[in-house]
Amino acid sequence: MRFVWFLAFWGWSKESFRVGLLLRHPLENLSSTWDEWYQSEASVAEREAINEVGASEARQREFIAWLEQVWRRDAVPDDNRLVLDFLLQQLAQVPPFDRWPSFATYRAPRQREGVAALVIAEGSDGNPTDVRGVEAVVLPLEQPAPQGTIVADDFRADSADLNIARQAAAQVLGGPGLWRLYFGWLASGRRFYAAPVRVGLTAGWLALAGLLVYLRFGPDPGENLRGLAAGLLALWLVLLGIAAATAIREVRSLRKVAQVWNRRLAAAQVRLRMPGRLTLKGGSAGLAFCLQILFSLARAYPEGAARSSVWSRFLSCVSASGTAWAVTGALAKDGTVQPVQMAAKIRACARHPELEYLLGPTRAETESNPSPSPPAGARRAERSPRFRRCRHVAGAIAALGGTFSPRQALINVLAVAASGVMVLALPDLHCILLPPPAPAAVAPASASPYYLWVSLDTRRPAFFQVALESTIWVNRRSDVAFQASAPQSVRAEIRLARVSQKTTRDFEDGIVWIERRPCLLGRKYASQERVGRYTVAYLNRLAHE
Repeated sequence: MRFVWFLAFWGWSKESFRVGLLLRHPLENLSSTWDEWYQSEASVAEREAINEVGASEARQREFIAWLEQVWRRDAVPDDNRLVLDFLLQQLAQVPPFDRWPSFATYRAPRQREGVAALVIAEGSDGNPTDVRGVEAVVLPLEQPAPQGTIVADDFRADSADLNIARQAAAQVLGGPGLWRLYFGWLASGRRFYAAPVRVGLTAGWLALAGLLVYLRFGPDPGENLRGLAAGLLALWLVLLGIAAATAIREVRSLRKVAQVWNRRLAAAQVRLRMPGRLTLKGGSAGLAFCLQILFSLARAYPEGAARSSVWSRFLSCVSASGTAWAVTGALAKDGTVQPVQMAAKIRACARHPELEYLLGPTRAETESNPSPSPPAGARRAERSPRFRRCRHVAGAIAALGGTFSPRQALINVLAVAASGVMVLALPDLHCILLPPPAPAAVAPASASPYYLWVSLDTRRPAFFQVALESTIWVNRRSDVAFQASAPQSVRAEIRLARVSQKTTRDFEDGIVWIERRPCLLGRKYASQERVGRYTVAYLNRLAHE
């Protein structure tokens, strides 16, 4: 009950806004709303209660904690984490809070968070002061504000350019840009596995590729072929299952978080603040505005970001090292980054002591009349920032979050290539693990006395061969294949050649064996099993078609 006076103020503010006495929502301009209530509407008892809290620094801190633990949960239905900080910054500028010691940190100039925008002042050839900090706050309002859904504080800009930044953020959260972000992560994004799992998966794909090479080009495995084929298929299915589960989990979490943020963005007012009271011409700060809007959403609703590796990485990296980044680039409504003039902006980054990275469009335009080179002493103080290029807001998010991993990209290429080979090898692996049934010899028989035809009723001719054993004919082996010549059939053709020293005059002497001969990706292995036995006499007497 010690802070009931603030509840009285908040109730008065909301009611005044509802009936039209206040033109703007209390959260938008809390300082002026509080000043009006404190000077005109607060009772004597309420003023005494306020003074009692202000008399003790411990009670002041207790009031701030009460705002966080009680008031914010009731006044902000979507649990926006930035509202309280925004409120305290406004209250710290008006009496009596402007004299309270506990509010000193909220009156002091704010340390820049997130990325900076590059806005070149008129006549500047690129100075450190052209690196401008940008702050974005997403305010959940009960009703749309009269001045629109995006507002510029302390600077002027074309409302169309500001709306494009907001629309581009919405495209990344609920449009094609979201899929662009996901597929970029799928192709080369970091997988945040535990170290043993990451090493095991890498070793697994390498082992899979090595086993494929061994089975295709290595020595004949003999009786171990079936075991190697089973191990190859099992290893591929396990690796493929882990990759699919990771991809499905990420796309679900990425979409779920983006949908929540997109709903919050659609129902909120975005306030952009850039100190200096500038008047912006052109849209070169659009990419920085868009990224700061997304960063503000991630800070306001951080619980959802933890479920997605892409969003959590973006939030953590921008929070930790965003001040080392400068961003430039005009935006289209679909989030595409358009070229801008870069020469002066590169010089401004080079002369800034804290910047390490410059994020900009893929094809950078330069001024037609560049400014003169700075003096030699100034050139020695410059250092070129590392330039990161992007074509879309999704690429900028990946660059800021450091999600691109060359190692993961190589593993993905290996995995795709090995999986493609495995898909081609699946029919052969099926026949190795589950051999086709033994075929029977059928018509037609050869019409020529110089050839022996062994026609078989099988759909897998590549997995069989025939062997002729005879005392009058030269022993031969022949593959089974589909013969398109008339008459068409699946058969092996054995050319009959007499041995030089005959031991019999029976020209139908001989046994024909049907043998299984497994193959994989066009390679035939040694025969492993005889599954049929026919005499030459029987084959010669089969009816002709």
